[in-house]
Amino acid sequence: MELRRTKNLATYVTFPIQKNDGTYITSAAGLDSELNYWDDGNAPQATFTDCTNEATEIGTTGIYYLSITQAEMNHDYIVIQIKSSTTGALTQTILINTTNQNANLVNIAGSAVSTTTAQLGVNMVQISTDATAADNLELIIETAKGTDHKILLSTDAQDLSGTLDVNAKTIGASAVSSIMAGAVEGTVTIAQACRALLAFACGKASGGGTSTITYRNIADDADRLVLTVDANGNRSAVTRTLT
Repeated sequence: MELRRTKNLATYVTFPIQKNDGTYITSAAGLDSELNYWDDGNAPQATFTDCTNEATEIGTTGIYYLSITQAEMNHDYIVIQIKSSTTGALTQTILINTTNQNANLVNIAGSAVSTTTAQLGVNMVQISTDATAADNLELIIETAKGTDHKILLSTDAQDLSGTLDVNAKTIGASAVSSIMAGAVEGTVTIAQACRALLAFACGKASGGGTSTITYRNIADDADRLVLTVDANGNRSAVTRTLT
């Protein structure tokens, strides 16, 4: 079997010990757990060595566990073989592929993580193994009190300056209003541009064939666009009422 675990972090693995007929062995005799290891770019060690701990059966299930120490886990790849002297017992082989991305919040942050603010600090050195990465970027994701979720981003390793507010489920009305109030061209906002487009595309129109064409708003209670045109429809003036 092949497993994925965190590098340099002690762990447990579980596995069955089986006979050559497929049945599980309880109270397996003469257990012998050995390991070999290698890192990227290097070959495995010449021989297997004894594990610090020995396999232990869980009750009388034929399922066993092995505790692997932090030092034994400090490699890119670890292969473990568990043997038993019980007649017909098959050797169990486990390959462990390790990763530097630490699933333990305390080990990621380098300190205790606050449970009141759900604050997650990511240490870039632990992720990339590049010490300069910590000087280039520090990322903290903070769940603020209440319903707002904030992501704080900075290119400064020590100072977090930029703040992006994100609601966990939807964008609030105030955020939508702020977006729609943004200028598209000159002082014309997104909301005003939408009103003009709706009137031109969907509103009632009058004055076709004359020098003045009027487009009404969707509610049909105001003139949104009034165009002065020539006989060919070329516009010489446009009066916009976009509020």
